[in-house]
Amino acid sequence: MEENIDKRVAVEALVTVVLFSFISVLIKMVSAGPVPIAIVRLSIAVSLMYGWLKFRGQPILVHLDQLKPLLLIGVVFSGHWLLFFMSIKVSTPSIAVLGLSSYGVYLLILGRIFQKTRPTVIQLFSVILAALGNVMLVPEFSLQNNTTKGLLLGLGSGFMLALLPILHQKNREIPDSVRAFWQFIVGLVFFSCLAPGAEWNLNGKDWIILLILSVFCTFGAHTLWVRVSSRLSITVCSLIYYATIPLAMLISFLVLGEEMTLNKLTGAALILLANITGLLLPGFLRKIKVSKQMA
Repeated sequence: MEENIDKRVAVEALVTVVLFSFISVLIKMVSAGPVPIAIVRLSIAVSLMYGWLKFRGQPILVHLDQLKPLLLIGVVFSGHWLLFFMSIKVSTPSIAVLGLSSYGVYLLILGRIFQKTRPTVIQLFSVILAALGNVMLVPEFSLQNNTTKGLLLGLGSGFMLALLPILHQKNREIPDSVRAFWQFIVGLVFFSCLAPGAEWNLNGKDWIILLILSVFCTFGAHTLWVRVSSRLSITVCSLIYYATIPLAMLISFLVLGEEMTLNKLTGAALILLANITGLLLPGFLRKIKVSKQMA
């Protein structure tokens, strides 16, 4: 990872990773579909964030020119959520998170497009490893297979997620809390439009889980992630996010008793190896080169 990372941001990143790791398992435990889950989470998060902005005396919009990028951030965030929720419900939390792991691959491509960074041979090799890892997760390539469906939805969610750090970094002049608020409010409007066709079969246990999700994993984790992804490079953001994969799989195994097959473990290992190789190895090789030059 990069040097000279602010200690406070590092702690915030660690807390965010832990909170993110619980999201997929908690969502799986709720009996309702993705739309009611999203509306409840976002309603509570919007209320908390609005109260926080008022407490700090911070306006929710400073200039009208900020409205367009804030709406775009909110729409991308909404798309990421919808596809991720659907992936969890169709397959399993582990498959959803592993599909989301395409995030790093997309970042290489998006970084090339928007930040003019050129992938190295090592990074391209990591893309091949990640693709192989995804193949290992799928028992058979058929759209009748729920694992395949869940993985495809997770891949789409990963693309949306990869866009967010780029959008946040491009609009850093807008305060973090304001960008987080607009993520939530646009998401709430988006999912509210889908509410008429949703089934609101929530029981007492569901409301407790949704309250935990809303306070800690929505208001807390996503607000912190906006701050973290605005201050660290895209490469570091990617590496940090990948720490959620083994944690989510472990939590799913312990809480839900999800079976950990050899294919899943192998696929997860390949995806993690791909990202460690693509994100850490180049910096390690540069340090060796510098050390040799100084010797």
